[in-house]
Amino acid sequence: MQASQPNLVRDKIRGSILGGAVGDAMGGPLEGRPEGFAEQNYGGPVTELEMYLNRDTLEPIPERSAGEYTDDTRLKNILCSAIIEHGGRITAEEFAEVWLRDMDPDFFYLSEKIAFYKLHFKRTIAREGGAGNVPACDADMMISPVGLINACNPRQAGLDAFEVASVFQSGYSATSACAIAAAVAQAMEPDSDLDEIIDAAIANTDRLTAPAIRRSVELARAASDFSAFKESFYDELLIIPVDAIEVTSAVFGIIVAVGGDLQDGIIQAANFGRDCDTIAGIVGSILGAIHGASPLRQSWIDGVKKANPDPDLEQIGDGIFAALRNEIRKQTDYVEKLRRLLS
Repeated sequence: MQASQPNLVRDKIRGSILGGAVGDAMGGPLEGRPEGFAEQNYGGPVTELEMYLNRDTLEPIPERSAGEYTDDTRLKNILCSAIIEHGGRITAEEFAEVWLRDMDPDFFYLSEKIAFYKLHFKRTIAREGGAGNVPACDADMMISPVGLINACNPRQAGLDAFEVASVFQSGYSATSACAIAAAVAQAMEPDSDLDEIIDAAIANTDRLTAPAIRRSVELARAASDFSAFKESFYDELLIIPVDAIEVTSAVFGIIVAVGGDLQDGIIQAANFGRDCDTIAGIVGSILGAIHGASPLRQSWIDGVKKANPDPDLEQIGDGIFAALRNEIRKQTDYVEKLRRLLS
């Protein structure tokens, strides 16, 4: 029996939240590691949640459990809290308010710290918090919930993504996130295919990110297998140091290279190298929005929950679902007002 539409939407939201956290947690131990690291230290490509290893001794880090996600999901959880508390779409100021309250700067990268202290000491407004900041992938890694709250509306998701990303990024480090939010919004459409999702991403980002996405997808479609895609991507699309355009384009190439498969997408992204926790987290968020939570291995979900008991990711998913229903009510009221005016 086919699930009711509300249950389908709820499952897609939960799939995106859990898929993103699993991808982040699986890719975390491999972030920035050299080629061959997984084979040498985990016995082959990582397919389960593994321990984090000390960068010098290669011994397990006792304080970090297998399945622990990174700053990517921590930042995304703050964005989710803002959406849930405001009952729908949010502005930069609304996000900044929750971010300043909930963020612990010790857990985050330099770019987030810079923006945090600029806002904390009231030296800028929220929409300009990212002006002149160190370019980074922080907007990319947290933005998928903006697509969820704008389900089936990729254009608005892209616009809202830029609004929110501006709190700590500018330029293409902010607008590349628009592609991801738009893709998630399109993925929430029942029966939306990969071509539609990629088109939504390209149509709602900037003139630098869009060609890189298009080229990555071309490489994926031309490759004989995933290894061939990864090799061609590394030959042509790496940016030194890694930046938001590289991450965003890698995401869409990987999604095409695995044929939209959620499990394979997370595994291949986690083993992709470079900023692989962010790449895998985004891949999991987009493909989770397509397929829902059911294709995720239960061992993955249980491992992430055990390592990160607070906040409860399923409760976050339910909160986003409730906020989406509230957002729909607000938009319905607006449409009814216009109808009365025009009747």
